[in-house]
Amino acid sequence: MKKNEKSLRYGFFEGTLIGTIIFLSILHIQSESILINILIFLLLVNIMGITFMIYTIIVKMIYNSLKVKIQKICMISLGWMVIEFITNKMLVGFTFYVGITQHNNDLMLYLSKYIGLYGISFVVVLINVIILESILKLKENKKLKKNDIKYIIFILGFFLAYFVFNSSNDIKNINGINIKKKETLKVRLIQGNITAKEYKKAEEKNKMKNIFEKYMNLSIKENSSELIVWPETAVHRWIMRIPEYKNKIINIAKTNKINILFGTPDLEPNDEEYNSAFLISKTGKILGKYNKNYTVPFYESYFKKGKEIRPFEINNIKIGVEICFEAFFQNVSTELKQKGAGIIFLLSNNGLFGYSNIPYITSAFMQFRAAENNVYVAQLMNTGITQIINNNGKVLKKTKLFETKIINYEIPVIYKQTIYSKYGETTYYIITILFLVIIIAMLLKIQMRRRKK
Repeated sequence: MKKNEKSLRYGFFEGTLIGTIIFLSILHIQSESILINILIFLLLVNIMGITFMIYTIIVKMIYNSLKVKIQKICMISLGWMVIEFITNKMLVGFTFYVGITQHNNDLMLYLSKYIGLYGISFVVVLINVIILESILKLKENKKLKKNDIKYIIFILGFFLAYFVFNSSNDIKNINGINIKKKETLKVRLIQGNITAKEYKKAEEKNKMKNIFEKYMNLSIKENSSELIVWPETAVHRWIMRIPEYKNKIINIAKTNKINILFGTPDLEPNDEEYNSAFLISKTGKILGKYNKNYTVPFYESYFKKGKEIRPFEINNIKIGVEICFEAFFQNVSTELKQKGAGIIFLLSNNGLFGYSNIPYITSAFMQFRAAENNVYVAQLMNTGITQIINNNGKVLKKTKLFETKIINYEIPVIYKQTIYSKYGETTYYIITILFLVIIIAMLLKIQMRRRKK
């Protein structure tokens, strides 16, 4: 028993140290990254380290409590998936998905249509645990027993069979081919490439009008699209409450007969400020407004959170809108899809992050959002990466970081749901509850042994 306690104690320090190092490498601060000040940054990194520590303790507990290898392997893999799920909910999106490493793996992206990103994390950990167990046995000069081989074949065979069974009818569409384009929407994505320093300078010198004009000129220049899209907080601030800006953007829409979707902070009459997205029709009518539901902790504390997730409608086509940080929350895309969205747009203003990993991580998440929900995603970031992602998670067109760029694309509208988009996260709530019940039972068993001794 003392050995077990010592093992758990080591797990505490090992997990915290390893987790902190991992998240420190991911969330490093760039020269333009004023999003998180040093104290908040270090706090966040350490919180992430502690979540890794909790998982390490769970792993050691599983090894100490379970003797059947198949149970150990499955419980360890489920443990990581449950940690991801819980921390996503409790830490408002801040967690590390090992499944995200598979964002360029077509087969894993396709499999996410059935089990989502959480399920992909489970598969990745499962495969790694099986490989690790095999290496450790061979390192100890022990031959793999027949049972070990059976377990490996059984687990890998199960997922292979599951995949083949569910995808045999439409595996040919793995790269987005053979899609019947019954409906399409011609869009123009405007990557304005306005850095954080430029925004700050424009606000200080009252030259925000220059940024507004830049977006306008890029929008109407040789345009033949049905929908113009600007990024999150494209023009600071409250442009739909300032007559000069509001009237101009409405007149541009009417004069050029184009619909415009754009992000801007909005100050409501009761002085509540939201991070919002507006859709203006080609007739100048405001078709809808979406308030960001998941704001970035600390940095966006002055924004009120939106309370509703719903798609807009344009040309009889329903489109879903997400804003920046919401890419990390599976339920946003799933709810939009369940409510009929045939295309999803992600609007983001990531200039604060500089040349960091964050734009690439956000892009990887949106590849999974597209695949999970069988929907094309148009991702628009102010300083990049702007991209078009097909319904299987494959990137069809993209820009580089920090370049002024326009992407014109005719996007197919797809309303058919996947198994994952139908049931959303319900399955993972059930799995999490069952897993926690088992862990609690293990803890009670350990306590009973202690009392007997």
